[in-house]
Amino acid sequence: ISTFFSVAKLVPMAIFVGVGVFAIDGGLYTPFAPMGYQPLAETTLLLLYAFVGFETLVVPAGEMDNPQRAVPLALMIVMALVSVVYLAVLAISIGTLPEIAGHANPVAAAASNVLGPAGGTLVAVGICISVFGTNSGAALVSPRRFYAMAERGDLPKILARVNPKTGVPVPAVITTMLLSAVLAATGSFAELAALGVIARFLQYIPTCLAVIALRRRDGDTPNPGFRLPGGAVIPIITVILCIVLMANTDPSRLLKGGIALAVGVPLFGLSRWVKRRG
Repeated sequence: ISTFFSVAKLVPMAIFVGVGVFAIDGGLYTPFAPMGYQPLAETTLLLLYAFVGFETLVVPAGEMDNPQRAVPLALMIVMALVSVVYLAVLAISIGTLPEIAGHANPVAAAASNVLGPAGGTLVAVGICISVFGTNSGAALVSPRRFYAMAERGDLPKILARVNPKTGVPVPAVITTMLLSAVLAATGSFAELAALGVIARFLQYIPTCLAVIALRRRDGDTPNPGFRLPGGAVIPIITVILCIVLMANTDPSRLLKGGIALAVGVPLFGLSRWVKRRG
């Protein structure tokens, strides 16, 4: 299902870009930053929501054939493809829609300018397909986080139970559904998107630092798997960018992210205590 919708949502985008490239008005690209560069960092934080999620690809790695090769290759292909699609859609939208700033649905409006009313409908359908496809992927991967943490004793063991016939971690699926429903009902899209990016930064930073530590520890390992090129350069640059973006975001969003992190600390301490008792 996830694969089908991933391909299906690219079709409207491909039509929009393929036709729209012939309708671009070059004058719409100037001035390049009419509102200045001051809000760049906070805008980038929200923009990153469109890119985050790539890290979920590694979650089901234990169920893949040859994950040492498949995971790095898939990550690189996915990020390259996503970047090309986003940049193309953005370039066509800016170049064909004069009133793009502040528009509620700029891509659909640009598609209407390029393809007529049918174009707006086509993109609207593509958006719905994209949302459903994203949710399908999340429904597959997100419960496995709870399952993996419960399996190693960091969450209650009930979340590690699976259906004996299908292998589906049913309690983890239900927990994911309930928590997602609560979040969806208590925050706006922009707030949840920014909070989701900040929460990921709190994962990205220690992950990047772990790359440096693992390279030093596994330096003499005959077959360490995929090795990131450039030594510590990429992890260090990434950590700096994460810190800069977090430092330039709304303090209230950082506070909410800190509260979410603080909630997890006693849960982790409780799991450690239970494991010691065991």
